[in-house]
Amino acid sequence: MLAVFKGARVPKITKRILDAITRELVKATSKMGTEVFQRSQTYVPVRTGNLRSSGIYTATNDGFEIQYLAPYAGDVEFGTSGGNVQPHVSVIKGHRRKTKTKGNVPVRAHKKTYRTGKPVYNAMSQEWSTINLTETRPPSLFLTRALREVLNQKFKVQNGLQGDIQAKI
Repeated sequence: MLAVFKGARVPKITKRILDAITRELVKATSKMGTEVFQRSQTYVPVRTGNLRSSGIYTATNDGFEIQYLAPYAGDVEFGTSGGNVQPHVSVIKGHRRKTKTKGNVPVRAHKKTYRTGKPVYNAMSQEWSTINLTETRPPSLFLTRALREVLNQKFKVQNGLQGDIQAKI
């Protein structure tokens, strides 16, 4: 919050009051951000747990920032139109494979292209599955929903930010 009084001298008491209000607003906004993040963590869809664990909450000088760093976080939040998705390419390191007839055989490093899906490993079930990348996915809006709910709660008359702001003026 910034107050500008062009050409006027601001009394020290006014500056102290504005600074106190600004500090309390930033604290209240940061607290609200924590609530949004915690709520979004309960709404985030879980297939492997990677999206949920990629969530980060950061208090900033002027409020908060919430990020989900999984590369597909935006697709889950906002949905996909499907159809024209780039193929997924995995880089496979050189390794050894056990076969029934030849025993342990070397496999050279190579790339594998998945045209319709992306392989994902579920650490909980310890199984591989493929996510279909060509189908249209509806948005889950897990973060948007959490933000809306917290804002609606905070800006009710009886439950508003005035309860979080304890300015010492």
